[in-house]
Amino acid sequence: MPVCQPMLHPPPSPEPPAATPCALGQTQQAILLRQDLLGSAIYTIGLTVHIDGAVDTALLERATQDVIAAEPMLRAHVVDTADGPCWQIAPALSWRLPVIDDRAPTDPAASPAQDGAARALADLQQHGIDPRGDTLWRFALYRTSSARWAWLLGFNHLLVDGHGVLLVVEGIVRRYNALLHNPSEPALPPGPDYGRFVAREQAYLQSARHARDRAFWDSRLAQGEAVTQSATPGLDTLPEPAKLRWTPDADAWRQYQQQAASHGLTPAQAVLLFLGSYIALVTGQPSVRLGMPLHNRKDAIDKRTVGVFANTLPVLLGADAAAPVAQAMRTLADDTRQVLRHQQFPLDDVLARLAPRHGVVGMHFDVMVSVEDFGHHTTLGDAHLVFAPFSGHPGFAPIAAYVR
Repeated sequence: MPVCQPMLHPPPSPEPPAATPCALGQTQQAILLRQDLLGSAIYTIGLTVHIDGAVDTALLERATQDVIAAEPMLRAHVVDTADGPCWQIAPALSWRLPVIDDRAPTDPAASPAQDGAARALADLQQHGIDPRGDTLWRFALYRTSSARWAWLLGFNHLLVDGHGVLLVVEGIVRRYNALLHNPSEPALPPGPDYGRFVAREQAYLQSARHARDRAFWDSRLAQGEAVTQSATPGLDTLPEPAKLRWTPDADAWRQYQQQAASHGLTPAQAVLLFLGSYIALVTGQPSVRLGMPLHNRKDAIDKRTVGVFANTLPVLLGADAAAPVAQAMRTLADDTRQVLRHQQFPLDDVLARLAPRHGVVGMHFDVMVSVEDFGHHTTLGDAHLVFAPFSGHPGFAPIAAYVR
């Protein structure tokens, strides 16, 4: 196996860039500003892929290099220009896969509980990835026993959202399997340009619809602020934001999806409803501000583009302990449909004018929920893979729930 640098050392600098810098998206600009204020640890996302079986480390390195060469955002770093921070896309990137032998020295067949991988992940979550560094991702492979591995892929959320993480990982796996069967596979075609989405955003910002959406959100959030101007009792006494993780089995999740859909809700909206209602009930707060996730990928090209599309919409949940659950679900569904008509508006500047929740700068919601399907059980050659997602410190709500 090659001898490489530890995971958390930055990859080598990109080659001198030739491309013209391109603008950050609206959400990316807000993320970068918050990282400048709050640090990058809360914006660490990624996967630990647990591998059971043989791995050709040289082939995995080549597959990763091919995906890096094809995906512009994996060669991107932030530069400051007269027009503000922009993406600089390097034409090429020299990189080697760190491979760390983490097996117990006295027994090659035993695993030391993946200590090296766990330490690297903890360090990544504690310190984050510098948003102004040469690259905004860290990949490494840890061998934990004779036939088991932990493959860590960490990203700064400035670069990708949860869907983008999956695009990168699945792209590397597909490339590895293709090269395994045919080492002479042609080079990958270039991935879709994230600049397409940014150009669409810029056109929207100059449109009449943008002005109408701003009026809607200014009015809505001002009304909501009058209702929720005090922190939710109990939540403001948490020593630190709390993470809740729910990993349902496949059958239970399908039933949950069907139940939510029968009332016009997505699974994420249903989780928000139940969690928000419970918090309102036990704290006595008349309403709770929910952070509703939105993937925001409009078409097939968006769904194949590495970048940040996701947005979080504020929805105010009124607490009525006497209301039947079905009625509460219908009310939330109706409210959500109204909100989604104005989903394209960049909310960060509006939210920033509101009083922070619980006295924490940048905290805009009482509860946030993230729902991603990481239930992948695919193969890398003959090796079995299990995806285990991770995220940084939940700094935007006192309670953050992750359904994986």
